Amino acid sequence: MNEKNITVQVSSDVARLHEVVVGPVKPFRLTGLAPEFAETAGLTVDEIEAEVFERLPIQQQDLVTAIIQHEQLVALLASHGVTIHWAQPAAALIQLHTRDLGFVIDDLYISARPSSIHRRSELAGLAWLLPRLSKTRELTDGHIEGGDVLVTDDDILVGISGATNTDGLTALRATLAAEGINRQVVPLTFAHSGVVHLNDHFTMAGAGVGLFNPVAFTRKSRLYLESRFNLIEVTTDEARQCAVNTLALAPNRLIVQATDERLAAEVHSRGITPIPIDYSAITLFTKGIHSSVLPLVRG
Repeated sequence: MNEKNITVQVSSDVARLHEVVVGPVKPFRLTGLAPEFAETAGLTVDEIEAEVFERLPIQQQDLVTAIIQHEQLVALLASHGVTIHWAQPAAALIQLHTRDLGFVIDDLYISARPSSIHRRSELAGLAWLLPRLSKTRELTDGHIEGGDVLVTDDDILVGISGATNTDGLTALRATLAAEGINRQVVPLTFAHSGVVHLNDHFTMAGAGVGLFNPVAFTRKSRLYLESRFNLIEVTTDEARQCAVNTLALAPNRLIVQATDERLAAEVHSRGITPIPIDYSAITLFTKGIHSSVLPLVRG
């Protein structure tokens, strides 16, 4: 484990990736996660097990395959010169989705403020790291997770989702203003309930280029994204398989799922090199590549 002090810096979520946090793949059973889903959705555990797990594309992972595929992602990052830090073991069912646990805007690391007690338990895995970061802050109100936050060259996009609310958005704006970070924070709203994170429906593929699930957004948010980005539309089925949930290594290099050949061709046509990996065992649980990596240093 690399324990040097880290000067955090992310001015754009497609700037060259230098330093990240990843977490372990842990064994779990879907039924063990039912209380977390119930808490988030406002349903009983029985309702979750009877309805939501049937309706959503959630399947039990094969642990060995998932570990191998995650190791391949980590090795790919390292081969491109990315320094890897690991979350320490915590009393949490899942620790793989480190992106949700925090985010960096310019020179400031902000810890997530999850609404779910199960997601809050994951934060303990980063407790060793936070004192080594150059500047950190915790929000004092609302709820926000890193999967809802994207940093562009100009503004900060925040999805108002099942994990992030308007109080969290307000607290983020206040924190940035107090730190002298003059960034517009733009809320993006969804056309239906049940959306967990923004990065399942919009991510930046490169400078000014986005992967985009148009049916997920309200008209106002859709028009905003269309005005700001050269958008590559994904289908509903592609979005359900986490095709949007990609990770930029640099403005012209994007890690994508090996199965998403159509999107890889679209990305390539816009001057971005797609780097395919097999992440199919991880995406069985509706989380992709972007969710598995918490950038600390870009640019």
